[in-house]
Amino acid sequence: MNRRWICFSISAVCLHASSPIMMAQYLPPAEPLRAHGDHRQEDHSHHDHSDQDLRNINLSGANLTNAYFLRSTLTDVNLTGAVVAGADFAGAVELNFRQIESTASYQGKNLQGINLSGMDLSGWDFSGQDLTGAVLSETLSNADLSGATVKSVWFGDLAQVQLQSTKSYQDRNLSGIGLAKMDLTGWDFRGQNLANASFVGSMLKDADLTGAMVTGTHFGGAYRVRPSDLTEAQLQSTASYQTKNLQGIGLKQMHLSGWDFHEQDLSHAQLDYASLDNANLRGADLMGAVMTGANLTGAAMTGADLTGAEFTDGSLSGANLTGANLTGINLYKTSLGNVDLSGANLTGVVLYWEWMSGANLSGANLKNTYWDSSDGDPSELSITFDTSTIYNQWTRFPTGFDPVAAGLTFMPSPIGDFNADDRLDHADLSLLIARGPSHRPEMLDLNADGTVSQEDLNIWVHDLVSTFFGDANLDGEFNSSD
Repeated sequence: MNRRWICFSISAVCLHASSPIMMAQYLPPAEPLRAHGDHRQEDHSHHDHSDQDLRNINLSGANLTNAYFLRSTLTDVNLTGAVVAGADFAGAVELNFRQIESTASYQGKNLQGINLSGMDLSGWDFSGQDLTGAVLSETLSNADLSGATVKSVWFGDLAQVQLQSTKSYQDRNLSGIGLAKMDLTGWDFRGQNLANASFVGSMLKDADLTGAMVTGTHFGGAYRVRPSDLTEAQLQSTASYQTKNLQGIGLKQMHLSGWDFHEQDLSHAQLDYASLDNANLRGADLMGAVMTGANLTGAAMTGADLTGAEFTDGSLSGANLTGANLTGINLYKTSLGNVDLSGANLTGVVLYWEWMSGANLSGANLKNTYWDSSDGDPSELSITFDTSTIYNQWTRFPTGFDPVAAGLTFMPSPIGDFNADDRLDHADLSLLIARGPSHRPEMLDLNADGTVSQEDLNIWVHDLVSTFFGDANLDGEFNSSD
């Protein structure tokens, strides 16, 4: 939550513009908190008071915004009129509802970001409260959440009737909500905005997701947590699937064998260690997706865009990637046996020769491709090339491989075209400034002096693009459009 402070350095008085008590004045802490101490009206925002015995202290009217009280003993602490939005009370000992109820934040119905995890919240009254970003991951039996805003709230125990009583549910906006490791069997999420919500490890049998928005929603697993039991039919019923927008969805570790994702936008999706063998990913957008350890054996991926995807330690054996775009993808230790990459764009990809037995590279674009041949004899791997397979001056083949004899076509890239897209633009400039790619620094050394420096940048701007610094749009003129 964004907060604005107006501070006067001479008097050390701060005005908290988003506090329920507008324009309240706070005093700087006179001393560290201690049991029985008097700290009325003091500013303890962002201070860490964890693991302390703070019983009977007076914090009435204090600013405790984003303060930490983890596992501290808060017996009979006076919080009357205190601001506690964003305060972390995780595991606090003997903090009760009456204390929270007495705060200015509760009275102003603003408990955004408060952390009450590890506490028994049975019977607490959160009706009408703005709990955005709060953590309520313990017992909530008989707690009143009617009319509450619960976007991005992390729950650990919740009944369906409680969720349905909230303002957020009624408004169909449960974005960012955390319902991980919960039994949600038969729950009704029809038409809900579940973007960026978490269902990691949850039971979703017979849950109704019809018309729900699930971009960025996490259904997969996590460390020591199994994935949810989401079915293909449930996913296909969502509005996001119907509109082909599954950006950022989390399906990590899930069994998705044979699922239909054709033409879906799965950019930046989390598909780590997912089983996607024989899945239909034709024309899918997988730009920036994380697929570490994923199994896509036999997957149909014709025309898919995997630009910048992470695909280490996975398998694409037997997959059909005809015409796919794999620009910049990381394929370290990925099995590519018998993969069909005919017509695929492999610009800038690091390939591992020994993992590619039987691969078809007919018509593939191998510009800027770097081949690591630590193992394997190229002549024994039966990799298919033809005259429409192209490479440039920066392609690095394994020792002993002759691209001319193999029938490949040499198609040089312009000097300064570092990403081999046949034009000089901001993408090339960014690569030069970033000094990348690291395995081919000589490509950036335009003056051939053995280093990549400001002089190479000068050459690119002045000599190759024929412009000057300050021409942001590279049109050769310095004017208002820059």
